[in-house]
Amino acid sequence: MSISIIECDLSEIVLIKSLWEGLRDYHTSLSEKAATNKTFQQRAKELKEKVKDGGKIQILVAIDIADQTYVGYSVSTISKQNVGELDSLFILEPYRSQGIGELFMNRSMAWFEENNIERMIMFVSYFNESAMKFYKKFDFEPVSYILTKTKQSNK
Repeated sequence: MSISIIECDLSEIVLIKSLWEGLRDYHTSLSEKAATNKTFQQRAKELKEKVKDGGKIQILVAIDIADQTYVGYSVSTISKQNVGELDSLFILEPYRSQGIGELFMNRSMAWFEENNIERMIMFVSYFNESAMKFYKKFDFEPVSYILTKTKQSNK
């Protein structure tokens, strides 16, 4: 299979909608505790807010050239405080373990370097052990936990 990586701007973020929803569903499949009821529109709005007033965004999309299918994406941002964040990365199941994630990471890390970013962060679901293993290959290490408690509804 032949994959092409394209870069999109924020006005084209809708291209990753179904893939982002796939990531949301994947997190839910790992654990209901990792589930979110956030919509793609809400997430897109958050990203737009994050990069306004001096922030930057990089949106990469992987396309299977044979059938022009979007098979993965990566979103990275640089805050006004000059902190790089890998906000989101997802690849459809049949395309995993074929080097696409490494392509995304290499492009993102190069982009951070071009922008003189010295501190990079990401948030990974506690239940996503395969992602933790993947990011460790790029020298990312866990440094803190965010503990949450959800109010139980009365039944």
